[in-house]
Amino acid sequence: MFSQEILESLNEYETTIIQYLANNKSITVKKVKEVINKGETFSRKQLKHLENLSLIEWH
Repeated sequence: MFSQEILESLNEYETTIIQYLANNKSITVKKVKEVINKGETFSRKQLKHLENLSLIEWH
């Protein structure tokens, strides 16, 4: 799905989000907060970074 180089460049939170999405069709900011145990602002930044890397589509 993604190259090893890209996966290795992700932080632990981004990796956790990608792993969640591998098993689920979508994820919400609320779910990201629960999965990575961080606040809403931090969770949004993680999703935005993954979107900027073109790894996810975020609406």
